[in-house]
Amino acid sequence: MSRRNIMIIKYLILLSLLSGCGTDGIQQASIENYGLVGIVGYDLETSDNNQYKVTVALPQSHPEAEELTQVFTVIDKEPYEAMLEIARKTEKALDFSQLRVILFSEDLVREKGILGIMERLYRDPNIGANVYIGVTKGPPEEVIKGDYKDKPQIILYLHDLMEPHLEATFRPFTTIHDFIYEATDRTSDPKVPYLEKIEGTIDISHVALFENDKMVDLLKPDEGKYMQAMARAKRLPSIGFNIQEKSGDEPYVALDLINSRSKIKSNGDLENPMVNIRLKLDGMAMSYTGEQNLEEANSRKIVEDAIGKRVEEECLKLIKKLQELKVDPVRFSESFRSRVSGDWSEDEWRNVIYPKVTFEVEATIEITSTGILE
Repeated sequence: MSRRNIMIIKYLILLSLLSGCGTDGIQQASIENYGLVGIVGYDLETSDNNQYKVTVALPQSHPEAEELTQVFTVIDKEPYEAMLEIARKTEKALDFSQLRVILFSEDLVREKGILGIMERLYRDPNIGANVYIGVTKGPPEEVIKGDYKDKPQIILYLHDLMEPHLEATFRPFTTIHDFIYEATDRTSDPKVPYLEKIEGTIDISHVALFENDKMVDLLKPDEGKYMQAMARAKRLPSIGFNIQEKSGDEPYVALDLINSRSKIKSNGDLENPMVNIRLKLDGMAMSYTGEQNLEEANSRKIVEDAIGKRVEEECLKLIKKLQELKVDPVRFSESFRSRVSGDWSEDEWRNVIYPKVTFEVEATIEITSTGILE
């Protein structure tokens, strides 16, 4: 059964529970009295950054409704008060038990941070810990109100887009629980999918990097893959790039990764800090334009070593970028904190220790089989 059908069944079950007649002649609450919030979007008011623009998407309960989704937007100084105003406008009690996605504008996450909003939502017993969050280029209202032909209604479309899939395209899935844990933990920083509305679709085009609860920069999808590999993700999407062979040729190779392992070890020395990262990537070669015969062990080893060298180079480039930004989504600091007695200073790590850490990356690649090679 598809995820879309599962979500529709959940909505139908909730509708049946909220409708109907009770015993002793008491009428139970009708579904028309509830606004089942599926998406919430937060933005800053353009003319006044001290006010929030809050947008909610509610599925229509009436079978003859022309639009599948109702969208309401309210501006207020407090996000909570904006929700109350939306409830007044809809003349319904807002129900967050079916909340699936929370969106924040890039302006908001860069200027104000979002931990306060997130903690209020997280404390709501009706909101599940696995609600997905994302950052939008431009107002979330425009993403929610967009016209997406041949796509399901926006609540199902966004939820399906942001659910984990093992596909070729990298998607950094983050739940409300993940974000709060990483934003408040002293050894990590959050990373969140970055959404753009492009030509009638919604695309997860980048990874938004955060320092605590404020966004500081973006990573390209390929950079996000290496970040996840170092962060001990067991499964990764495909990777592809040109490699350098001894002949001087630079053939293209693509791997469909089936297993990923990472081990991060520091020397524990805060004066002369060093970190060694060992990566082991196993995958199927789906494309290779070079002259080596991948069916032959020695030739395959040459290609594996060349891939490993390229992965090492890309990881080191990414690490340098993270050091310059002073953000730690991979949790490198944990390898030091676990070996240091006494209090751990996040500020000292971020501003003094982290920028001077020397990193070494060792990548071992195993081509387990060959697919359809070019």
